[in-house]
Amino acid sequence: MNARLIQENGVAKITINGEKVSAVSFRSFWPQPEITRDFARGGIRLMSIYPSGILCSLDVPYSQFGEFWLGEGVYDWEVLRRQMDQFIENAPENYFSLILQLDTRDWYLAAHPQCQDSFNHIPEACSYQPWRAAAKRCIRDVLSWLDREYPEKIYAVYVCAGGTCEWYNRKALLEDPVKERAFQAFAGDPNRRLPSAQALASGEHGMLYGEADQNAVEYWRFLSEIVADTIMEFAHAVKEYNPGLLVGCFSGYILAHGTRIQESCQLLASRVFDCPDIDLIFSPASYALRGLESVSNSQLPMASVRLHGKLYYHEIDNTTYVANANPYAQVLQQSAHRRHASLWESIQYARREAACVFGALGTYWWFDMFGGWYDDPALQKELLAIGRAQERLYSRDIRSNAQVAMMVDEESNFYLRQPNVVHSVLVERQLEPLGRIGCAVDYFPARDLLRPDFPREQYRLYIFPNLCAPTPELREAVAGLRARGASMLFLFAPGILKDGKWEPPAMEELTGIRLRVSDAKMGYTLVPSGPVNDDSMGRVFGGEMGEAGPVIEADETDAYVFGRGLVSGKSQLVVKPRPHGGFDAWAAQGTVPEYILRPLARMAGAWIYQADGLPVYTNSRMLALFDHKGGERDIRVPWQTGVLEEMYTGERHALQGGDPVRLHFEANECKCFLYLREGGE
Repeated sequence: MNARLIQENGVAKITINGEKVSAVSFRSFWPQPEITRDFARGGIRLMSIYPSGILCSLDVPYSQFGEFWLGEGVYDWEVLRRQMDQFIENAPENYFSLILQLDTRDWYLAAHPQCQDSFNHIPEACSYQPWRAAAKRCIRDVLSWLDREYPEKIYAVYVCAGGTCEWYNRKALLEDPVKERAFQAFAGDPNRRLPSAQALASGEHGMLYGEADQNAVEYWRFLSEIVADTIMEFAHAVKEYNPGLLVGCFSGYILAHGTRIQESCQLLASRVFDCPDIDLIFSPASYALRGLESVSNSQLPMASVRLHGKLYYHEIDNTTYVANANPYAQVLQQSAHRRHASLWESIQYARREAACVFGALGTYWWFDMFGGWYDDPALQKELLAIGRAQERLYSRDIRSNAQVAMMVDEESNFYLRQPNVVHSVLVERQLEPLGRIGCAVDYFPARDLLRPDFPREQYRLYIFPNLCAPTPELREAVAGLRARGASMLFLFAPGILKDGKWEPPAMEELTGIRLRVSDAKMGYTLVPSGPVNDDSMGRVFGGEMGEAGPVIEADETDAYVFGRGLVSGKSQLVVKPRPHGGFDAWAAQGTVPEYILRPLARMAGAWIYQADGLPVYTNSRMLALFDHKGGERDIRVPWQTGVLEEMYTGERHALQGGDPVRLHFEANECKCFLYLREGGE
């Protein structure tokens, strides 16, 4: 088997034994033969097998085929054979990825009482080297058997462990002696101790750690490092067995996990994305943004996956209307999933998720979680049409055309006391209004700015939501953006920690704005209608940061003040234009609403397609919009000539030299247009 990624037309694509294969895939915990057959006949060539004896978070088996890993070097191969045979019988021309759940089994924990359950306590398990060795042996043994029994069928291996197979920590961190020894080795100090729960919850500077909290900072860094190390070690084991296999994993959810982002152990997306042994990066669609009233996004920075030369897979797993009677679907609909009332809603939601991925130049799989999600020929027909639309779009030369970049700083997250609202308010909740500003936004770890291939000239507005403790290298990169004339928006307390030390004057050095620690309470920010508020009235925002501090205010003589504390009157939203182009802006708090972000993006020179708050997904050859309410909308497009052709209905609009395009939407309708240049190309 020789599977690899190639870059073609600006998109990562999969080849298997020299044949280009559509990356659209299908997976299921409980695969139904007839659904497998329907999708295979509809043209989906890639599917996943999932041998596992672990119970999922709903306390039912991930796999209905039973457990296959019975001991060190001991396997029930018939379990794996039954699953392979069922898939091959119903999809004989397909290739398969192996989702290999390497979590500790009960037999392993009984034999190794010093090892923690990896499904619930992944950093503690990663600290135990014998489990890592056993998992690597399992990788080699399973691949060897599959090669022998089913040659030329397995094209990829997804190395999985931790919370719901996604490498995050699921339960409270433990005071574990094995982990403490690993922490000591990481710190290079045999006397180092794990920080207490009280130490982790107490920041020297309110919501932020300081010099006195360096043990806590190092501990959070250690947790993410050891999980990343294990992912990369397992990925290398696959490549060592056969370099012709693609390797994938779930990791890098730096846009999710709310107030427990440090405990998730997912703070090093850039390190995992850098790994040369990893080809594919996966994430379920953002759970917070699935409602039909919302905007769709990932839990990880999709643009960064592309920048690192990997292929992003978006897991579209939300329950469909067909599954509403399924009791497991009903449980999921209590929290993570959203209920659809009709075929229409399920189709439009699927198109919106796909459009979001098209904008990021990634791909997706349909996840029939517990069976029955797609048991409807009419729904299947529409889902298969989305795959054909992707192939048509990606057959053309294509690029990201986002002009706004959101830069999430992984290093600064290590300086947040636990628990903490900073990440939740400034990053996770910021995705909703950013999805409504009327143009595309690309998401990156801030560390990506250090890459020589980062497309600095592409973005007109850079948003730094959590840049409290940037490294010296990142400070220099921000200065470089300013020298290039890029506009920047900073939130909260940018640069207040320098080399781990409390240095409020360093905020001006980073942002170009005179910022200082305030003795006032934060309160709400009031922004009158005007240049930086495109609502028709004065609006307040914020109030979610609480009173833990630090509270920052701007020097009013240094910048234009557009927002003040509702009670304090202190400057809390300012913009400072630069003499030679661009501006620096700062807001004391978040979540910053769309009616403020949109005028800032427009002021920076970003192209705004519409100002009605519709989610927009776009790239150099596509424009997609989702309308919650329906009605007539006027859309501005950057293309002067040519045609917009809706990829599912054939609706066409000729472009007239910059005139707005009028579109009609039904309620909760997604339209996805292919841009055809003159001559139909």
